[in-house]
Amino acid sequence: MMKRRFTKTSQSYQQVGQHEKYGTKEEVKKKEASKQKHVNPLRCGMCSGTLRSPKLLPCYHTFCFKCLEDYVGRKCAPEEPSFHCPLCLMQIDIPQDGVSGLTDNLYVLVYDAMNASKNPCQQCETGTGAVARCVDCDENICMSCKNVHQKMKATKNHKLVLLAEQEKILNASLSRQCTCPEHANEEMCFVCKPCNALLCLQCKDSHLDHKLEDASVAAKVRKEELSRLADGVRSYLPYIKNNMAKADKETDRLKEDVDKTKLHIVDTAEKLKREIDAACAKKIENIDATLKQYLSSIERFRAEMERVYLSIKTLAVMSDQIFDLAPDGLLLQTNRNISKRLESVPTEIPACSLESAKTSFEPKSVPEEDLLGVTSVSVLPILRFSPTDTKVPTFYCPGRPYSICPVSDDEAWVICDTSETIQLYSKNGAIRQFLKLPGEANDICCFPNGSLFVTELRGRAIWKIGTDNSVKTFTTIDDTVRGVCYFGGKFYVTCKDSSRHMLSILTQDTGDIEKEIVQDNGNPIFCHPDRLSVTSSGTVCVTDRGKDGAVVFVTSDGHVKSSYRGEGGEQNGGQKERFEPWGLCVDQHDNIFISDRFNDVIHVLNENGVFQKFLLTEDDGIRRPLGIAVDNAGHIWVGNEDGSIHVFEYLELL
Repeated sequence: MMKRRFTKTSQSYQQVGQHEKYGTKEEVKKKEASKQKHVNPLRCGMCSGTLRSPKLLPCYHTFCFKCLEDYVGRKCAPEEPSFHCPLCLMQIDIPQDGVSGLTDNLYVLVYDAMNASKNPCQQCETGTGAVARCVDCDENICMSCKNVHQKMKATKNHKLVLLAEQEKILNASLSRQCTCPEHANEEMCFVCKPCNALLCLQCKDSHLDHKLEDASVAAKVRKEELSRLADGVRSYLPYIKNNMAKADKETDRLKEDVDKTKLHIVDTAEKLKREIDAACAKKIENIDATLKQYLSSIERFRAEMERVYLSIKTLAVMSDQIFDLAPDGLLLQTNRNISKRLESVPTEIPACSLESAKTSFEPKSVPEEDLLGVTSVSVLPILRFSPTDTKVPTFYCPGRPYSICPVSDDEAWVICDTSETIQLYSKNGAIRQFLKLPGEANDICCFPNGSLFVTELRGRAIWKIGTDNSVKTFTTIDDTVRGVCYFGGKFYVTCKDSSRHMLSILTQDTGDIEKEIVQDNGNPIFCHPDRLSVTSSGTVCVTDRGKDGAVVFVTSDGHVKSSYRGEGGEQNGGQKERFEPWGLCVDQHDNIFISDRFNDVIHVLNENGVFQKFLLTEDDGIRRPLGIAVDNAGHIWVGNEDGSIHVFEYLELL
């Protein structure tokens, strides 16, 4: 017979029978998975749990009311008018009635209400679908539990809401968020394009001469745009997660490294202790030998002195007895012998000296580094994830920025490594667009009419992205394509086949190969040509990332004018260890900019390929620079290997 057990502390009950477990482990796992199937994926940004009385901040982050109330209470003084979002740190104004006055997240509530009936009862283990929600218990319950809830003394006064009714109420509340402020309860169902305003049916009459669009149509278009932006934002997640994994891995490595260092210190200390003990024993042994040596000498001296002392003493005593007892005649008879004997006593005292020694110990003060060696900490820049100068616009893309292509004074397209997408960013890091490509992208350039041309990474295709964001294959060549740029009605592409590295010139209409530049006077020109740009005089500047690294300057008919191999480092008083040109661009004044990935600098050359200066260095936040580009407003965009992109006003730096 089944029993019901009610626990007051949790205000829940559970079925208790002969078996506490319901089926095998696999069945339990399936049951748990079914419970999670319709659970809201959005979690509290602080407790990471299911959202309870969710509050939506202006930054669109959501937290449990209680979590947020506790957070504000801890972080803010009573008179403070605002607080910072725990996640994005945006400053949030506190309403007059406190945290409770912040906006309820109706989206979460509606989502939960819509899916609540699809989830099993939260109070029993029968798996029966929920039909009502207990506001006091904050749980969804089935019909059976609802009936028990209303009968039991501890819960009969709880507020129960039918899920179907709750969904209707919440949907109505959500709909009221978009009613006309001028006409009560009128839904805004039109968009006035010239005014960029939402209109209700009555407002429509005052915009008769304007072009109107149905709100549902406009919303569909905007939803697609927002969806692309959301996909762009979502693309950061693997990158950030990878950085988190790097941090975890580095934490483990650092702990292991510290443990090894500590063990090395302890081993060294133990060895030093043994050496000190041995040195101590040796010194004690030497001191004991000294003691033995001098004690023996002193004992010999004393023994000799004792012998002489007894000799003289007994002679003196004997003399006294003779003087006292001998008759006068006998005294006079022996006087001569006694006198002679007494006079000889001084000659019997041995000529010896008493030697001793004084020992001392002067401890030597040994510096700690000489005693146990020096403990040093070498900083390993695994990943730098912060701008060095807040005055310079800096943002992060989800990967290594291989190529940057400005399309206005404020925006640029960015290609990240091993990505099948490209993102349009403002110079402050706002994602404006996010486009999906047929494959991984390598380099990008802009056509005068605004179309984009993208080379395929490790592939042969060049894709064309129209001004309507349509993507199609512009051309496919027989070689692996790398860099691309447009100049004077031609496309210039660096590429390679099985045995040759070359610069190809393509027609702008069909993408047919017009010319291949491979050799000059019978000698190969390139080892590994990559990024390229063209000066106003038609000189093609190509980064060659071969063994020695170079920028090669070639005429359009295939003659090498000169090459630059990083000599700027030597001219600036340094020794050029290695030159690794990655990105390259040319501005409207024919200044040539090169990102040097190995030396963390941006080289500036004049139109003849002669070094002028280092425009930017590591002090400016340049660390293993990759993609580089200039716009017509005097900005230079530099992408670092860590994913950061810096936007400098460079004209004043020249």
